[in-house]
Amino acid sequence: MITLSKDKNGDIFGVPYDTGPVVMVYRKDLVEAVGANIEDATKDWDSFVAFAQKLKDETGAYILPAATSLINPLVMGTNNAPGEPVYLKNGKPNLDSDEIKTLVKLVKSLYDRELVAALDGSSRDQKFIKLFRQGKLFADIDGPWVEGRIVQEYDPEGAEKGLWRVAGIPNETNVNAGGTVFAIPEQGKHKAEAWKFVQYMMDDKNVLDIAKIAGTLPARTEIYSNAFFDTPSEILGGQLSMKYYTEIVKNIKPYASSAVDNIANDILSDAIVKIIAQDADIDSTLEDANKLLSRRMRTL
Repeated sequence: MITLSKDKNGDIFGVPYDTGPVVMVYRKDLVEAVGANIEDATKDWDSFVAFAQKLKDETGAYILPAATSLINPLVMGTNNAPGEPVYLKNGKPNLDSDEIKTLVKLVKSLYDRELVAALDGSSRDQKFIKLFRQGKLFADIDGPWVEGRIVQEYDPEGAEKGLWRVAGIPNETNVNAGGTVFAIPEQGKHKAEAWKFVQYMMDDKNVLDIAKIAGTLPARTEIYSNAFFDTPSEILGGQLSMKYYTEIVKNIKPYASSAVDNIANDILSDAIVKIIAQDADIDSTLEDANKLLSRRMRTL
């Protein structure tokens, strides 16, 4: 989160508040239904796809809500050098990198084999929530806050029965899904008061209170020694989920934000939809996406 709180000159402009290591919440009963274990299913991406096929064949359940939902978090974790922007390499667009091509092939395989429930869409869509509750949708991939969504939206009854658990992303992919940064705009008229608010929110007690209520993971790693992080999760069958999230944070490769992030993300998303839904050629489509991003960057 520190790298995401820096400007282009490397100066820190904000205070990191919470962070979002990407995790996978999943239906434990579906793992058991096919006689598998989650460690083998998430060993690597080939194992994950093989498990998804077995799951679909034996239970009719989909592995994930949407094919494209994998792209954003995984690109963040695999397409950059530590501390560097995700979509740029030496200042030039890298939407046609080998890493992105590998991810595109993965999601295309899942979609072509009908192992995901849809091409695109938010996991909070009613069509996916219905599948979760029917036991026909295996997992969702997001930040720690997804734990709260299980009991609030996805599957309250299943959560009460202890059917849900959390695990890491296949292939030990450690990546951040976002977080919150407090910053005071230069145009602000009450900067002194704003700074007092930031200080208040960063107090140990208040950081922990928000984490307990909202399920967010504090960005301040020195607070992880608090007993709160050893509290079993009622939603996840007694797993020490918050402790688990703190362990993932230690292994996340930091990346830097850049002015082209949102533009690049939109361009890449459009390209991936063409590749998956229209069977467009991967290499040429990503090369075209790279050229488009280069042109857009000239106007920034």
